[in-house]
Amino acid sequence: MNSDLYIWIAVAVLLMLIVFWFIAKSNQMSRYIVIIEESKKNVDIALAKRYDTILEMLKVAKSYAQHEEKLFVNLVKLRRGASVAEMNDAMASQDNALRNIFAVGESYPQMLSSQQFLNLQSEIAKE
Repeated sequence: MNSDLYIWIAVAVLLMLIVFWFIAKSNQMSRYIVIIEESKKNVDIALAKRYDTILEMLKVAKSYAQHEEKLFVNLVKLRRGASVAEMNDAMASQDNALRNIFAVGESYPQMLSSQQFLNLQSEIAKE
């Protein structure tokens, strides 16, 4: 009878340990999910800021290069992605658009010397 009591106590302790372990792991996973969501939001914010800065650069460049409409149309079509792969695609597209803007700038030295364009260019470089 006494040994049965010890077995029941051991089983109860083991079940409690399993429940506590499960709760701890569940809380840890919840924290990881929150961290991941915050990171995604931070990337979204950075992409939005970069997108806005590129649009400002486009406004400056557009005043110098009206015939580069294809470049402007392609950049305006860029949207923030919901998934990591779409975010990477958006960043790659923005990088390509920036290269095209800088190529246009080489054709228009007045634009490269514009203080507004230089400020926007340095802001992009900081990101």
